[in-house]
Amino acid sequence: MQTQSAFRQALNPINSIIAKYLMRNVLLLLLAVFLVIALVIFGNQLVLVFKESLKAGIPIADLFPLISFKMIRDIPLILSLALFLAIILALSKLGKNSEIIVMNSMGIGDKHFFVFIVPVVMGIFVLILFLTTIAVPWSKEQRSLIMQRSENASEFSFIKQGEFQSFKDGEIVFYSSKVKAGEHANEQEMESIFIYALINEKPIITLAKQAQKYTDSATKSVYLRLKDGSRYHGFPGAENKKVLQFDEYDLQIIDGSKQQFISNYNKIEGRSTFALIGADGLACRCSRFWR
Repeated sequence: MQTQSAFRQALNPINSIIAKYLMRNVLLLLLAVFLVIALVIFGNQLVLVFKESLKAGIPIADLFPLISFKMIRDIPLILSLALFLAIILALSKLGKNSEIIVMNSMGIGDKHFFVFIVPVVMGIFVLILFLTTIAVPWSKEQRSLIMQRSENASEFSFIKQGEFQSFKDGEIVFYSSKVKAGEHANEQEMESIFIYALINEKPIITLAKQAQKYTDSATKSVYLRLKDGSRYHGFPGAENKKVLQFDEYDLQIIDGSKQQFISNYNKIEGRSTFALIGADGLACRCSRFWR
């Protein structure tokens, strides 16, 4: 009679002592596994974001928000893996301590163990559902806004007056004695230009009276439109020295392909799952099924 009473009590996943014991173990292991995996991914994201920020000129104040938004994107996968490992570890602990043998002798089998952890699994399921449908799309949208703001800021602020600056990993050295804002927000006008460029391992020096910086709308590459100047191929005394006079010449200083990670954001990724349910198009359907 006492064994039957204990068995009937164990069937209640909320009030039974065995159920509470198992759920507590699963939750503690879930927290531990989640923290370990999250710290590893956080460190990886930290390195990647710092590496990309050096190429794109992202302000330091935007680095940790970017890392946070990337972590929100990865939390559903981390939670799923952590829950899976926590259940396995909790059941393994019961078997290692011979507790599962005592429970089996009371008539508590594998099906009962899964009934016991239903509240934990359902709670994690609701949390992952919220993250996948609402939080993750929002984080991707916010990350895109930060990257676009950094890109727009760098388009008109990186050329400074009276300073030597290097572009393309040092392949281009630029100097201008006077810099002022252009007619448009993303343009700059310069005077007395000196440019040293290394093209195909051959030095080229360019002098120009005026220059205008602009961004190509198609390729997102940044160019300098030089006016009324000269290009010197090779150094004085070299056999293949050439001098080219020009009225107007476009020089690329930033390759748009290296900035593509900024514009990789797809607007569909920023839409909530509820908005994708009634949306048409192959991309919308693929994003909906993936979630």
